[in-house]
Amino acid sequence: MPCQLLFIVDHDMTLVDTLGVFYRTYRDACLLKAGRMVGIREFLEGFCSDSLREPPGVDALDFWSYFKDSYRARGRDDLRPMPGARRLLEELRRRGHAVVVVSGRGRPEVIERELAMVGLGDLVESVHTVGGRGFGKADIFRRLAEAAGLPCVAVGDYKMDLASAVEAGCLPVGVTAGCKDPESHRRAGASVVVGSPGGLVPLLGLVEERACSRG
Repeated sequence: MPCQLLFIVDHDMTLVDTLGVFYRTYRDACLLKAGRMVGIREFLEGFCSDSLREPPGVDALDFWSYFKDSYRARGRDDLRPMPGARRLLEELRRRGHAVVVVSGRGRPEVIERELAMVGLGDLVESVHTVGGRGFGKADIFRRLAEAAGLPCVAVGDYKMDLASAVEAGCLPVGVTAGCKDPESHRRAGASVVVGSPGGLVPLLGLVEERACSRG
């Protein structure tokens, strides 16, 4: 029987499809802070390559603080679960693992509200956010794993999520979210790469074996 694990799962584009909200928020931030309109094609190029940046000449702290504070769904129509998200969370619960959500956004209550909107809130034990300017999660991952006293698995679509998992000693699992490069995820440290949360379900035995063997 595998050991009990702590699964630390990203919110945006890992559990919940918020791509439209993401684009709207980034576009509006660029327009407000730099007077520059960003089209959907340019946005998707940056999103899919994990290379979105603040506009040239704009203060990064101001830009990303505004972005994080503004990034939220207006209503249920803005959101949908990623394919197989509920199935994955239900299977993790069935196997006795702990599940928390960690987001690069600023306010846990916003994430909790969105999870509830798509019917996933009841399957998550707690929600944590990075806040501030950065998106690195290593400190949060490490703190949560130490508090739980469990080996950890970190699941995310963003290369920084995977790098944070490596730094914190968690097993990194990459999600391509429809357009990310699997090889890029592997180079960032992903032990397993799947297209969607549902794609992880048949690989959970492998993930458990790898994570438990790490202690």
